[in-house]
Amino acid sequence: MVTLLNQQNPRVVFSVYRLVQLSILSLFLISCDSVLNDAQHASDYFPLDKGVKWVYRVETKLTESKPRVSSLSIENLGEQSFQGLEYKVRRTSAGTDYLFRQQDNGIYRHAKRSLVETKPVKDVSPRLVLPLPIPKKTGKSWSVLTQSYTLHRVIPNYEPPYENVAHFYMTYSMLRLDAEVTVPAGHFKHCLLVEGQAQVDQFAGANEGTGEIEITTREWYAPGVGLVKLERLEPLDGSVFKGGSIVMELESLSGV
Repeated sequence: MVTLLNQQNPRVVFSVYRLVQLSILSLFLISCDSVLNDAQHASDYFPLDKGVKWVYRVETKLTESKPRVSSLSIENLGEQSFQGLEYKVRRTSAGTDYLFRQQDNGIYRHAKRSLVETKPVKDVSPRLVLPLPIPKKTGKSWSVLTQSYTLHRVIPNYEPPYENVAHFYMTYSMLRLDAEVTVPAGHFKHCLLVEGQAQVDQFAGANEGTGEIEITTREWYAPGVGLVKLERLEPLDGSVFKGGSIVMELESLSGV
């Protein structure tokens, strides 16, 4: 379910920002100095080797609020058996584990275990992170089940005529194979730029009714490093429901 925001309660506001941070972890659980060649694979852009750790600066901006900056870390823990198969495990600073496998056609996320769960819960369907091998041309696309991360309610105790969007499919495409991006960790060249787009129907308020909004995600991946930047935009400014944006930027990398 999408977290609802009570604008009048500071504790609820803090909880929404905390839950937004926890939510976006699934999104990216969906040094670039050499050009693409036949030897490069998805694993170069999404390292799963044990001991690698990323630290990100996360800026969350809800439509009606000032930006809030937080920190997020992700660490590779190594292999874990689950339902008779071996998976690579990534753990976040929130204590959430994500289980990945590299398959013939790409790297997939298969399961998730939250801090309060004793064992992983299998995804409804495997989520493709990056295709394998890396395309030599732009345009390749694929769809992934995702969810809203900033859509929230600003009027307390208001019951909308039906639920706002919670989960939907987003279509990703390989937008660029040689992108450049600058983040706190440095300047990266020859990166993959992946863009995701989804059109969803969302209730905004009694006066505005329901309309289609376009949710966009952009992700920059560097070979030998992984995800260096992520942007998520969910534009909505209704009287009852509003959206926001999230920007994640790599601050440091260790263990490579």
